[in-house]
Amino acid sequence: MDTICALLKHYRKKISFTQVDVAKALKVDKSHVSKMESGEDFLTKQVFLNYCKLFDFDMNRAKEFADIISKPVTITTRDKDVADAVLKVFKKLEAQHSLERKKS
Repeated sequence: MDTICALLKHYRKKISFTQVDVAKALKVDKSHVSKMESGEDFLTKQVFLNYCKLFDFDMNRAKEFADIISKPVTITTRDKDVADAVLKVFKKLEAQHSLERKKS
C-alpha cells in the first residue's frame, strides 16, 4: 500500500467496516468516504484524527503527527510532500498499534 487511499481502505476492511459504517462513525457522508478511498476527495486534520480514533491508534501520537496537516490534503497527492508525510504517519501509527497489541 503506497497511497493514503489504499491505507484508508485497508484499515477499514481490517476492522470489518463498510464505507457506510465509517461514514457514520466519522459523521460524514458515505460519498466522502468513497471519494477519499478512491483519491477524489481530501483529508483534513480533523478527519485524519477521527480515522486514527476509529482505527484505535494512540491518540496522543496521532495528535502530534496531525500537525503536519495544516490544510486539507488532497488524497490524489497534489502536494506530494504532505501526502507522503501523512502516509508515513499512518504506517507508524499502525506499526505502534501492532506492537502494543502483541504485548497485551
